[in-house]
This record gives sequence, C-alpha cells and structure tokens, in this order.
Amino acid sequence: MCLSKCMTCNNALTCLTCSEGYVMDSANCVLCETKLDGCSKCILNTVTTFNCTYCQVGNYLKTTDKKCYICNDAISGCYTCNDSSTCTSCLDKYFLNLLTYKCDKCSKQLPGCQLCNSSSICISCADSYFL
Repeated sequence: MCLSKCMTCNNALTCLTCSEGYVMDSANCVLCETKLDGCSKCILNTVTTFNCTYCQVGNYLKTTDKKCYICNDAISGCYTCNDSSTCTSCLDKYFLNLLTYKCDKCSKQLPGCQLCNSSSICISCADSYFL
C-alpha cells in the first residue's frame, strides 16, 4: 500500500508517481502550491523547475512562465479570469461588464448592495438591508 500522497509506489515508503495536486520533489510528493503559489496541478519540468498546469480559483495561468497570478491583481474587482485582461466573474460590489470583460463597481447610489448586475440594479443586499 502506498503513502496517501502517492499514486503508484514500489513499496510502502517509496513513491513512483504522485496523486493529483502533488509533484515529486526529492523523492517525496509535495503539494503543487508549496512550489508555485496559487497552483493546484503542476509537473516537474527539470530536476529543479516546476511548471503549473492548472491554477486555483481566483488565479490565471500565464503561459509564458507557467505560473499562476491573482486575477484581482491584474483586473481590479475580478474574482475569476481567463488571463490578465479577461475577467469571467467579479468580487462582491462589482459586476462584469460584458463589453470590456472588466469589473465595474456597483453604484454608490445603491447603499447596502452586496451584488449587482449593472451599476444601478442591485440583486442581493448586505445584512440588515432589503431590496
């Protein structure tokens, strides 16, 4: 029987391949995130270089360096994105502008609005506020 982080092994203490989300590092399976911030799936590219293949929610994979970057750092108010210029969902108090694929703030004219689908239409309120 293999260790919990191993997919295949040749005995109980020696991993040959790692479970999903883990990567081999010095004969041990370690979480991809410990090697690459925001990464949920990765591969060992060379003896010491790791490449991310899939990022955690809220991050996007930059194909040039195979690393994950936080969507909100690239696009203000963005929760999930495809890349540094295309947001797919926004944080609370923002809505997705389908013309620009950027996040616009809910109007200040909507006090207590938690979620909106345009600058002037609130769809969900913060606690103690009502539609």
